[in-house]
Amino acid sequence: MSTAPAVKDDAVDKHHHGSPTSVPPQLTSNTDQIESQKAPAPANYKGFVAGIFSGFAKLSVGHPFDTIKVRLQTSQHSHFKGPLDCVLQTVRNEGFRGLYKGATPPLVGWMFMDSLYVFPSGNSHSALNMNELTSGNGLD
Repeated sequence: MSTAPAVKDDAVDKHHHGSPTSVPPQLTSNTDQIESQKAPAPANYKGFVAGIFSGFAKLSVGHPFDTIKVRLQTSQHSHFKGPLDCVLQTVRNEGFRGLYKGATPPLVGWMFMDSLYVFPSGNSHSALNMNELTSGNGLD
């Protein structure tokens, strides 16, 4: 018993005579139809990743100031002459990495918090854009 699909005779005749013809619809695979029916995957992760980078940026800029502030507050009054002296002594004695001592817990916290703040914002923008596309009432 043959499972080959039925093909129109005129398409087969044109093909055998050497003239270019398109593939009959019966012989096309269903993958084109399946691909066209798939909805594009929403990029929900972009807000989450943006929040992680936001937290990293905040910590990169702000943590050295916190380190210097805490060292000034917790050291003896005569140990540092001022904030600039504190920075210079810290970098001289501990290297540039000394300004970021104890940065891991705040880094995790900022990354987590900012990813939670930005993630819903990105999803709501995606939902609004999808609403505009489906309703045809885009704001121009």
